[in-house]
Amino acid sequence: MVDPPAEALPAATIEKNTATLTTTQWLSVASIVVSLVAIYYKREEIKGALTEIKAPAVKAPVPVVTSAPPVVKKSGIWPMD
Repeated sequence: MVDPPAEALPAATIEKNTATLTTTQWLSVASIVVSLVAIYYKREEIKGALTEIKAPAVKAPVPVVTSAPPVVKKSGIWPMD
């Protein structure tokens, strides 16, 4: 059976094509907005982490010891105390 054309149907049965969002779409939009707000408030922390990655902290130079006594390794079995 073939449906009658849309002009022949009463006005009450014709679905209106509106531009409203469904509940799921509203929840998706709200979650995106909340995520963006969270990133905005954490931006300083993110900036700090990125600058540490780009320019690592300079470590203090290790002093060189020139007159250290030689280390004597003991070989053999060590006594158990």
